[in-house]
Amino acid sequence: MNGFVVALAVYDDGSGPALYAGGYFGTAGGVPANGIAKWDGSSWTALGSGMNGFVSALRGYDDGNGPALYAGGGFTSAIDSGDSFLAKSGRLDSTPVLTCPSSIGRIDQASNGPGEVVTFTVSAVDACDPAPVIVCVPPSGSFFPPGTTLVTCTATDAAGNQSICSFPITVQPKLRQR
Repeated sequence: MNGFVVALAVYDDGSGPALYAGGYFGTAGGVPANGIAKWDGSSWTALGSGMNGFVSALRGYDDGNGPALYAGGGFTSAIDSGDSFLAKSGRLDSTPVLTCPSSIGRIDQASNGPGEVVTFTVSAVDACDPAPVIVCVPPSGSFFPPGTTLVTCTATDAAGNQSICSFPITVQPKLRQR
């Protein structure tokens, strides 16, 4: 730092826990930082455009809208938000991580006509949205004819970020009896 550090906090912005420093400085590790910076274990990065004054307190807190890092101090403007004296930086929103099966195979049962009803499970996690919406086409519980059908699933978080995955469902035709 090219000045004094007066506040430290560990906070996870969605990319893993990191050490945040606040104080009377303009650079951290040679990077312009304007009173607040993040150490990820190997390098410093600025937190947005920083502040127009000093940061004297840092604290992670969940106010009911998700975890955030709060900075307090002698600044009249957090440069990116315009906040004065107290600023909030939320978790970085990221694309939901979608988990699909690699493939599903079923044998067509002789007693119920050609094709099978197939159910499957797809899940998604997101740094900011505890329940991203998952839509699969065709959906779980659909009728799949003999052969291979490609299922495409999309997870959408509250910020509109999307993730897509696809997997084949193969229904083996019935064996003919002689």
